[in-house]
Amino acid sequence: MRSLNIYSLLLTLYLLVIFVPILDTVDKAGVQWLYLNVLNFISFSILISDLGDIRKLYRHKLFLVYSFFSITALLTYFSAFNKNEVLIEFVRNVNIYISYVAMTIFIAKQKNIKLLFPGVLIITFLANISLFKMVYELFTFSEIGLDIANKLPGFTMNKNINTYVILTQVPIFFISIFYLKSNWYKFLVGITLFILFTLLFVYGTRSGFIVLLIFTFFLSIQLIRNFNDYKYNYLIFLIPMILAFIYNATSNLNYSTQKRINSLTIEDSSVNNRLLYWESSINQFKKSPIIGIGAGNWKILGLKDLKEDLRDYIAPFHVHNDFLQVLSERGIIGFLSFVLIFIISYLHLTKNILKDKSNYIDFFLFLALTAYFFDSTFNFPLNRPVMQIQFAFILALITNRITKTLKIE
Repeated sequence: MRSLNIYSLLLTLYLLVIFVPILDTVDKAGVQWLYLNVLNFISFSILISDLGDIRKLYRHKLFLVYSFFSITALLTYFSAFNKNEVLIEFVRNVNIYISYVAMTIFIAKQKNIKLLFPGVLIITFLANISLFKMVYELFTFSEIGLDIANKLPGFTMNKNINTYVILTQVPIFFISIFYLKSNWYKFLVGITLFILFTLLFVYGTRSGFIVLLIFTFFLSIQLIRNFNDYKYNYLIFLIPMILAFIYNATSNLNYSTQKRINSLTIEDSSVNNRLLYWESSINQFKKSPIIGIGAGNWKILGLKDLKEDLRDYIAPFHVHNDFLQVLSERGIIGFLSFVLIFIISYLHLTKNILKDKSNYIDFFLFLALTAYFFDSTFNFPLNRPVMQIQFAFILALITNRITKTLKIE
C-alpha cells in the first residue's frame, strides 16, 4: 500500500497554489496554470494505480455531472468563431477536473483527516500575514479611503479574489473548532477571524457584504438549533464577525464601507458595466442556444454588442457572471450541467443538515459553497485558478461526504 504521506503532501500542494510566485509574468494566472499542470501530471502518475477507486466515483451524480461539465467546452469546438480559444478553455477545464479527481481520492485516503482543516487555517493565515500589520495600522489612520483596499491585495494580487478566497476558506478551516478541544487553538481562531473579517470590511467588496450577511443569518439559525450543544463553537465564528462589524461602524473604516454600499446604484459604473455584459451574454446565447457560441469566445463576439458603450479602450474579457458566461459560450447543455453541480451539492448538504442539527461538517461546507456561488454570480472564478482549486476542493469534500468516506468523530 502506498504511503499515506504522499497523498497528504500532494493534497497540501494543491491548496498552496495561492503561493505560486509571479516570476515576472504579466498574468500571474499563467504561472498558476503551469503549476497545476505539473502537479496534475505527478498526481495522475500516482492515480494510475488507483483506477478502481476512480471508477467507483462514477456511481455518484455529482461526480458524473462535474465530469460532463468539464468536457462541454470541447462540444462547442466546431461551432466556435475562434477554435483556439475553445481548446484553451478545454485544457483548463481538464486541468481542474484532474485536480478535483485527485483531491477527492487523496481526501478519501486520509486516515488523520482532522489535520486537514487546521492546515487550511494555517494556509489562510500565511496568505494574509503580510496584511495583518497593515490592518493594525488602519487603527491609527485618520480616514480610510477606497484606495486603501487596493493596497491590500494579498497573495492573489487582487482584492476581489482575496475576498472570496477568505470567504470560501474560513468556513472550511472552522470545522476544526468542533473536534479540537484546545482553548488556545480556539482563541487563535477567534483572533484570526476578527482580523480577516476586518480585512473584508476594508476591502469593501459589496457582494462580499452580502455573503457575510448570509453567513450571519444561517449561523444564527444553527446557533439556535444547537444552543445546548455547540453554542460556544458557533459563537467563536459569530462574535469576531460582529466585533469586526462594530469596529468598522464606529471607526474610520466606516468611511470606506459606507461609500461602497452607497455607491451601489444603477448609475455606478461597475454595476452599469456588469448589466451591459450580462445583456450581451444573453444576446449571444440567443444566437446559439443549444451548444453556445464557443468556450472562451464571448470576449470576442460580445464586443459587437458593447462597441457603442466601451470607454477608455477597456475591453472586457469576462461577463462577470459565470452562469451567464457559460450559458452564452456553451449553450443550454453546458449551463444545465454547471447549475446541476450546485443543485446536487445543495440538495445533499441541506438534506443532511435538516436531518441532523449537529451536522457541522455539511453546514460549513454549505457556507463555503455559498461563498463560491456568489463569486460566480458577480465575478468570474472559472477563469481564476486559485478559485477553481477552492471550488474543486469544496466539491471533493462534498463528494467524500456523499460517498461517506469523510467522517470526523
